Amino acid sequence: FTYPGAPERCDKVDNNCDGSLPVDERTDGDGDGWPVCDDCADTVASINPGAAEVCDAVDQNCSGQADEGSVCPCDVEWHDGHPYQFCTTPRTWWAAEAECSATGYALVSLNDAAEDAFVYTAINQRDFAYWWAGLERTNTGFAWVDGTDLSSFANWGPSEPNDLYGNEDCGELNRFTLDDPTDDGWNDQKCDSEWSFVCEG
Repeated sequence: FTYPGAPERCDKVDNNCDGSLPVDERTDGDGDGWPVCDDCADTVASINPGAAEVCDAVDQNCSGQADEGSVCPCDVEWHDGHPYQFCTTPRTWWAAEAECSATGYALVSLNDAAEDAFVYTAINQRDFAYWWAGLERTNTGFAWVDGTDLSSFANWGPSEPNDLYGNEDCGELNRFTLDDPTDDGWNDQKCDSEWSFVCEG
């Protein structure tokens, strides 16, 4: 791999015999011991291929996936490059959002049909029950906790949201799937109910 005209590789060797290493092989912007060509975040010393992964929705070890290796309190799966935690310990909506936030996540926002299908498949592989999502009622209707509205995608169940028993201000998944496996529509529910929940990084 070392000869005149050879392609340079990120190995701290002068592969093409021109007498010098490329800039990205001899530069370490954050001083963590990893050159630019190896380091996925060369301005942050705590992020490099040798770093230990921690649960915070950040890819510390430059593997291409955040939070792999059972570092989170809940099961983690990935969709479209993002990590999701699937937490089966029942919590109120507010407690679920706080637990997500404590690890750098938020209750899931389902912004398209593919993400919605991914989450429904994942929750029903774990616990065929009710789950919280990051939907909350505002003065103008429901919105996601990340600030996005439902104008581009919504998947409410029949006649939902209907505030049937009053104070149904939070978004619930799987309410109708238990009765009809083909109905994966969302439901509005009282926020002090205790369900499993999905966090999105």
